[in-house]
Amino acid sequence: MTTTEIFNLFLLAVLIALVFYHFIYKGILQLIEIRRIKRKGQRVLATIVDTKRTRGRDGETFFHAVFKYTTSNGQTITTQSKYAKGIKPELGKELTIYYLPSTPDKYYIPRSIPYEIIPIMLAIPGLIFCVFELLKIAHLFNSKG
Repeated sequence: MTTTEIFNLFLLAVLIALVFYHFIYKGILQLIEIRRIKRKGQRVLATIVDTKRTRGRDGETFFHAVFKYTTSNGQTITTQSKYAKGIKPELGKELTIYYLPSTPDKYYIPRSIPYEIIPIMLAIPGLIFCVFELLKIAHLFNSKG
């Protein structure tokens, strides 16, 4: 095996590790945090009070909902959604959220499919492809030697 081949193999292994860390590991940590908030958190109704407009790289407009909720001890929290949609949220609309009493600004908005699972769904086929490529490269090296 030449030094160039070893270097290329090393780069591929680093790429696989980065993909795993960024998409799989961080996604799993987010899902664990959501589960913790749902299990230990308080359920409350929040009201959409404003929207913040952002633009994507291609110029497309996205809207972040700004919502307000009151904790069980009477503290009012106003926060902006982490996720944006192409449709402007309806002002005054109420939605159910879960928050942690110890840190009331940590919240979770239940959805039919959590957005946090999407990177995991996208990364798994990529990781499978990378592993097959590594196996193919290893087979080529073994057949040369």
